[in-house]
Amino acid sequence: AVGLLQLSVVVFPRRVDCLGERDEGGVSQAFRQGLLCNGAGDAAIAVLNDFTPLTFIGNHDVTRIASLVGPEHAVLALTILLTVGGHPSIYYGDEQGFVGIKEHRFGGDDAIRPAFPKSPADLAPWGAWLFRVHQQLIALRNDRPWLTTAQTEQIVLTNEHLVYRTYSTTSDDSITVELDLRNSATASIRDGYGQELFEYVAASILAGD
Repeated sequence: AVGLLQLSVVVFPRRVDCLGERDEGGVSQAFRQGLLCNGAGDAAIAVLNDFTPLTFIGNHDVTRIASLVGPEHAVLALTILLTVGGHPSIYYGDEQGFVGIKEHRFGGDDAIRPAFPKSPADLAPWGAWLFRVHQQLIALRNDRPWLTTAQTEQIVLTNEHLVYRTYSTTSDDSITVELDLRNSATASIRDGYGQELFEYVAASILAGD
């Protein structure tokens, strides 16, 4: 079963010794150590003090996130990506739920690098809901430019329940993010006053509610 530790590893793809995990690629080792091991740890803070890293879920050289965890769980990984510090990057097609397995052979990247159709009207309709979720989360982040250099502190962490607070280093702004897999895949984001900014429930989204 997909767990939140695995989803967080997808977003921050480097080694985290405290979890015994090893995955090559990416640039955000300290972020994963801070988020998953000890809240906003010294290593995570040091990274943002020195530079703002590129953060990502997918790229041209890895298996598509929708193939790894399914599109409904990919939203939780996306939520993490867009609510922590850094410059988030979204690989084309992930916003439509494109699938593709990376294979270590000649032509093994073909499935993860498909051509886009000539027109958005030619995209398959089953990716539209995920595209709308991307739009919502990107808009939320764009409205809060302080997130680029924000710090994150862990509040709750199990393999099925993750709560963390991301806060500005230059103002009183903050958001609290809750991800839950105990019943259905859910995500919620609240501002520093407790007002809900974003809510995702996989069962209702996929049913078209």
